[in-house]
Amino acid sequence: MSIARHHIPRIAAALGALGLVVPTISQAAPAKLATGSSVQYPAGPGSPTGSLVVGPDGNLWYPYLKASAAGTSAGISSLSPSTGKVVHSFPLPADSFNPSYWSPDLIVGPDGNLWFLQTTKGGGGLLVQITLAGAVTTFALALPAGSYPTDLVSGPDGNLWMGFLEGVDVAMVARITPEGVITMVPTPDGAVQARQLLVGTDGNLWFTASTDPMGNVIGTMSTAGSGSVFPMPGGSPFINANGTLGNGPDGNVWAVAERTDVNGALVATPKVMSISPLGVATTVATVSAFNCAQVPTPCTVITGADGSAWIGGGGGLGGGGGVIRVGTNGLVSTFVAPAAGGIATAGDLVSGPDGNIWFASGGSGTIGRMATGSGTAIPVPSKTVLGCCSTGSAVPGSVTRGKKVPVTFLPGASASGKTLITLTHGSTVSKIWSGSVAPGTVKSVSATVPKSFPKGKATMLVQPPKAAGKASVQVTVRG
Repeated sequence: MSIARHHIPRIAAALGALGLVVPTISQAAPAKLATGSSVQYPAGPGSPTGSLVVGPDGNLWYPYLKASAAGTSAGISSLSPSTGKVVHSFPLPADSFNPSYWSPDLIVGPDGNLWFLQTTKGGGGLLVQITLAGAVTTFALALPAGSYPTDLVSGPDGNLWMGFLEGVDVAMVARITPEGVITMVPTPDGAVQARQLLVGTDGNLWFTASTDPMGNVIGTMSTAGSGSVFPMPGGSPFINANGTLGNGPDGNVWAVAERTDVNGALVATPKVMSISPLGVATTVATVSAFNCAQVPTPCTVITGADGSAWIGGGGGLGGGGGVIRVGTNGLVSTFVAPAAGGIATAGDLVSGPDGNIWFASGGSGTIGRMATGSGTAIPVPSKTVLGCCSTGSAVPGSVTRGKKVPVTFLPGASASGKTLITLTHGSTVSKIWSGSVAPGTVKSVSATVPKSFPKGKATMLVQPPKAAGKASVQVTVRG
């Protein structure tokens, strides 16, 4: 059976990161994928910042950041889980984002639009609404002095709710109407710095917080403000403020409970806990290779189409991040996201409409898919793009001796200068192109493979002006 190949013409180079991504896809009949198998897809004009959500249209939506000769810009893009292609990319106006603090938690609001919180320390903040057609509305938020709001969620009451990571010693969370009106709501039992908000399957808000003298706790409250807090078992283990709560496959709230020292090093094996609406915590499994406290992106707990919990973002998995699957029977499976797409920490897992797990590979310019064993295949990569910090280049998966090789340089993020492309097989090294590529532009050139070059596997190396940005990819030499 032949496979048709369709070229995706433009893919932005990864922002400040070296990674291999894939610009073309092969059409194939849907098929089940091996559990834990992973692949990554080009994310569009910029580099995803690590947030991902399934939109009302069934596409995967994510914020991106892009650097060019003209400066830094941001936007919102979407990718179809059924084709692996970018569907929409909407740039954001400069007054709706701050590059210094650009790490928005994108959500779908109660009105069916996309929302994110643009915050800075010191009590300021913007709430931004963006429609699926790209229309942007911003709301300035008057927040408590010194506060650092976090974890925007869509509440069951038709409002948005927000927690606080630090800077607010009062026991409050924020309720925000779709019109931007903010009200501070007391949290139960004196829980302060309520963060990691989650809307549970019981319709209540759940959060991690601190109390005195109980230490770190998990709390639950109705949108009217009534509720309780529960001490975590095992002597108040550290609960990572950046994200360990999620709705588990048994209908309870699940959490990764950790005990760490002041430097974030584990002092006890992390436990995956199932917590009932009455606060009864049960240990489902231990996960020795996982540490949410030592990764730059949040951990995430979700339920996959296979009826298991999937947890992403933990340190120690493949030297940068990965994903674990935990069944309700306590069976643990560990999967490492491929390094080919950059540092795939899988910090924001979502269960896609195709039955697979999806995540944003923050900084690598890709969106990743990991199979649950219950989902179906979508087109898989067949060609490779070299992405690097000053230039990027699209190249075919195979080249022919004596023939021209089309190479397309993609927009980069740093200075222009002389770029060299070489082809290496064993001790044979051939320079196949040399020239200048201006940053922020797209340039197509033709490199030539010598007729005498050995057949078989070879390494194509792109060396941009800055040595730190060089990248390589394996190709097959034919002819």
